[in-house]
Amino acid sequence: MPESDTFRRPGDGPPPPHQIGDEKAKLRWSQVEDGRGIGCDAVDLNTDRIYACICPTRGMGLLVGGGRPEGRPGGRVFGWDSPSGPQCVHPSLVNLGARNGLGWLDGFTELLTRCGLSWMGPPGNDPDGNPTENPLTLHGRIANLPADSWNMKRVGDRLVIKGSVSERTLFGSSLTLHARYEAEIGSPELHLTDTVTNAGDVPAEMMLLYHINQTPLGSRIIVPAEVVAPRDARAAESGSDFEGPENWAKLGPPTPGFAEQAYFLKPRRDADGRGRALMPADDDSVALEVRFDVDTLPWIALWKQFGGKRDGYVVGLEPCTAFPNHRSFERTRGRVVVLQPDETRVMKLTLRFLTEPEEVRAAVAEAEALAADPPTVHPQPIPEYCPCAL
Repeated sequence: MPESDTFRRPGDGPPPPHQIGDEKAKLRWSQVEDGRGIGCDAVDLNTDRIYACICPTRGMGLLVGGGRPEGRPGGRVFGWDSPSGPQCVHPSLVNLGARNGLGWLDGFTELLTRCGLSWMGPPGNDPDGNPTENPLTLHGRIANLPADSWNMKRVGDRLVIKGSVSERTLFGSSLTLHARYEAEIGSPELHLTDTVTNAGDVPAEMMLLYHINQTPLGSRIIVPAEVVAPRDARAAESGSDFEGPENWAKLGPPTPGFAEQAYFLKPRRDADGRGRALMPADDDSVALEVRFDVDTLPWIALWKQFGGKRDGYVVGLEPCTAFPNHRSFERTRGRVVVLQPDETRVMKLTLRFLTEPEEVRAAVAEAEALAADPPTVHPQPIPEYCPCAL
């Protein structure tokens, strides 16, 4: 089948809804017409097995995903209920510097949000960084930058969405993200390939974290790992049977007033060099799985936010190039990537929206086999991973 596509740049003017493909595999593009997402481009990807809504206006983020049983009606939506609302939030409504650098949270609604590219992690000054970037804001800028250009196309049984996002400023770094999403008829998988390029003439630091957010589907996650460490004193606290390092893989119910806990992990590779993070339902009816290339995403953070249902009840599975500490600390540990002019770094990960019990049981069996050798679990933050341990 010949390749068909459609192409758009910001500033082309509001387009009418546009669709390519057929009932087995189609792409539909529209613009949000109301609410806080007004003006955002939205691209709906549909196959016989999965659904995904991608927002080029928000750094090529993934708003929601979905899975369908093979050959049967019904399905499951994957994502979470953000206090910031169900829509993508237009970047013009997000002041990153608000509330001492925490304004990023006002636009945080997606199933998958990229954090980076020049920095990610908590806000604050970076004494050894570029002074034009100070103070650093929470999780960087890339999620609130519109794509310079993007296109969608169908090639045979594959649907592809691509976009380029520039994070550039005078006297600052010049990084470009080339994002690619791909799905195939009959598969429950959505593949992401991100290429980050230093488009400047001097070396540039790069950090990237994939903030993948899901309301708990069951009572546990499975993340084959070699090392697990609490991020801070709060994560080291035990109280209930789903808190503390000894319970790092257990999930709890909505708990109004819950204070978040986070853990930093060194993932264990499978035979293909990939890490895995799996959240199955207890009855094996559905699961969300993330598989990622450990060569370029050598770490994963786990964020447990068991607040009330209206306050943020969510788990973050977060493959990353570095831990989400302040850039000044990650630099001292050698985890900040430095790209030379025109150098690139390619990150690959796959989201698996599993809605067939047989697929869920197979994924659980594989993940449990890889996790059979238990990790070293530290009861307190460690200096190599956590600045509070210094």
